[in-house]
Amino acid sequence: MNDSLEQVLKNLPANDTMRVHVLNKLGKIYRSIDGKKARTYIQPSIELGQKLNFYQGVAEAYNVLAMICDYEGNYPEAERNYHAAIAMGTRSPDKLKVAKLWDNLGGLYSRMSKFDSGLAAYDRSMKIKEILGDKKGIALTLDQVANVYNAQGRYPMALEHYLRSLKIREDLPDNKKLLGTSYLHLAIVYAQIKNDTEALSYYARALDIQKEEKNTEELLAIYLNRSFLYVNMQRYEDALADNKAALEILNNSTNIAALVNCYNSMGSIHKALKNTDEAIKYYKLALPLAIEMEDRYMMATLNNSLGEMAAVKKNYAEALKYLATGHENAVAAGVLEYIKENYLAYADVYNGMNDHRNAYKYYKLYSETKDSILNKDNNEVIAEMKTRYETEKKEKEILQLTSARQKQQLLLNERNRQLTLFIGLFVMVIGVGGWLYNRNHLKQKARLDIAIANTETVRMQTILETEQAERKRIAKDLHDELGSGISRIVLSNEQAKKHINGNVSLNNTLHNIDRTVTELAGNMNSLIWALQVEHVTLDNLFARMREFASDFFDDSPIEPVLDLQNITDVMPMNKEELKDLYLVYKEALNNAMKYSKASQIHINASLNEDMLHISIQDNGVGMNTGNEQRMGNGINNMRHRVEKHGGRFQIAGGPGGTHIQIAVPFIPATSRA
Repeated sequence: MNDSLEQVLKNLPANDTMRVHVLNKLGKIYRSIDGKKARTYIQPSIELGQKLNFYQGVAEAYNVLAMICDYEGNYPEAERNYHAAIAMGTRSPDKLKVAKLWDNLGGLYSRMSKFDSGLAAYDRSMKIKEILGDKKGIALTLDQVANVYNAQGRYPMALEHYLRSLKIREDLPDNKKLLGTSYLHLAIVYAQIKNDTEALSYYARALDIQKEEKNTEELLAIYLNRSFLYVNMQRYEDALADNKAALEILNNSTNIAALVNCYNSMGSIHKALKNTDEAIKYYKLALPLAIEMEDRYMMATLNNSLGEMAAVKKNYAEALKYLATGHENAVAAGVLEYIKENYLAYADVYNGMNDHRNAYKYYKLYSETKDSILNKDNNEVIAEMKTRYETEKKEKEILQLTSARQKQQLLLNERNRQLTLFIGLFVMVIGVGGWLYNRNHLKQKARLDIAIANTETVRMQTILETEQAERKRIAKDLHDELGSGISRIVLSNEQAKKHINGNVSLNNTLHNIDRTVTELAGNMNSLIWALQVEHVTLDNLFARMREFASDFFDDSPIEPVLDLQNITDVMPMNKEELKDLYLVYKEALNNAMKYSKASQIHINASLNEDMLHISIQDNGVGMNTGNEQRMGNGINNMRHRVEKHGGRFQIAGGPGGTHIQIAVPFIPATSRA
């Protein structure tokens, strides 16, 4: 096929849009085989497409380039190219292609564990598909959203979206293969929420369809996932049979990810059968492959499992090492389920070491994490129990004892007496003896800890309020302390000027101090402004940009010409994005003042389809070699500040002046992490 496409390419006219299509096709073929060769097709495609104003073709070229970078593990470059593809796609008539590009970007963000950004990208795709009435595409995006929730351990949300997808697919023609995919997704999430009956039912339906379709990839996924369910159900023979079927498929496959899952499953089965050495063998076969793939989910669960196995062999130092790595990867992946299991494994290790203080500490962390993934009804029961418990706790009189361990045991006994009404729901016997129990007994003791744990909503609200109060305090301290210090410097400098007595060098030094203090005061005011919570809105950003430009170019030879969109609604922004954009804006104006020799600078800012655009263009000398060297670090910093929010930073200069263009996704503060 490659040779035939090469021949077609040779016979096409030089300026034909069909050349763009063929170049993109060749690049796509080589994207996972030879990235360097793939780029030799994509770069000419981009150049020709831009020359012909063939935006649809340019969008696809950037899409393929993003796929190449994604495959190579260069996620930041892949992200930039997906944004470039979307920007080009919005200028073409194919809106469905733009929706698919947002899906691709959402998938990339999920692999980067940037789940909130992924959900925002899928939301953009969904809106386009709903307008176009693309039911098949809507079902696919619902699946992708559900996959994000499933990866985060937010199973009720995952289940809701999978069921919505299934309902749409049931009404589609030629839907058998799609239904098989939906059944598999539902089986997996039902297994996660411990509804084994529903999970096995959906696995059976999915298996029947995929056997008929001879879809080996889906069959592999069914066997591997169902084997984990069988392990949890202690049906080990069934689990081994599914793993055997999976390995038969993998004998003719290069699917490393599936091989990792199969090894992990074998390890889990032998772990359940108390075959510790065999379990360690399979976990260690899987771990280097997971590291090679940079799969943080699997790295987290494998390290947790190896830590548990090392603890069984009483190699506690090795166990703690594995668990530390497991916790690091679980946190990086943002998966509460893995974090919960990691805390539980830590508790078991410290329990085995007779370190009861740390065992209790980690078991409480386990309980709190488990609480955050309980359903709403359980949370309401827990909140009610917490209120009753704290009311009764205030009425207790804690006896002063000489032994700290006796004191704790006495307190626990007293709590049990007071909570007799609820003994059927919660049992708490944690003490010297309780700390020596095994993990199963520790689980029974956790219920009272759950009752006194704060819900996730309360904790997050407290963090937010604390952060806001701290930002206000810092802003006030900056204004009061640093502001008064700057004022004293100014007064001292003015006094010093009275004693210059014709000393030119001293005069220049004092003027430099004046300039530095003025800049410092301006930077301090900008920082104080950004710290104020009420200022973190798009309309305030535009107002601040307008005010700064007017003041900055006052009494200068440069005339600012501003065209900033009038924002009438209050639109909260992510505070880091607002701060970075404002600092980039200030740096751009500062460079224009220092190097441009311009008489006029045009500043435009607008919000268009959730993309924030800022343009800064002067009519000066442009970026000559000297200026570029002096501005180099500053430009790199500006680019970094924009690109870390998924935006694009472009700068061009010539005899007609310098032009800076910024485009960054505008995502309301409430939808960002």
